[in-house]
Amino acid sequence: MRKNDLVKLNVNKCFTMKYGGKRTFPLSNGHNDREGNVEGFYKLSDSERRYLRESGRYNGIDSAGEPKLIPSEGVYRLHRERVYTVIRARARAVYNYNQRSGLALLMCAETGRSVYVQRDLLELA
Repeated sequence: MRKNDLVKLNVNKCFTMKYGGKRTFPLSNGHNDREGNVEGFYKLSDSERRYLRESGRYNGIDSAGEPKLIPSEGVYRLHRERVYTVIRARARAVYNYNQRSGLALLMCAETGRSVYVQRDLLELA
C-alpha cells in the first residue's frame, strides 16, 4: 500500500463469519459488524474544539471530581462498500492521549474527511 492507492476494508479481517468475514467476535461491537462499519478517528479542528468548548457540555467537573476534557479526536465510520484514497500509508497519531502506531491516513472521497484507521484492516481495491 502506497500514497494515492485506492483501498477498501478487508472483509475477512473486519467482520464476523455471520456477515461474510472470518472473525469469531466483532471488531468493535455487533452494531458496526451488522452495518458493515469499522471505526476510525480524525483530529478535531480548532473550530470544532472551540464549538465544543462553547457548548457548555465540557464545563466544570464530573461526578468523580475530574475536569471534563474537550476531546481532541472524533470517531468516523468507514463503510465496507466504499473505496478510500491513501494519504499516508504508514502513520502514527495520538488517540485518547496515547501514541498509536500501525495506522494509515485515508481520505474519504465522499466527505473529504481525513481518517486514521489500522493499516492491517485494509486491502487494495
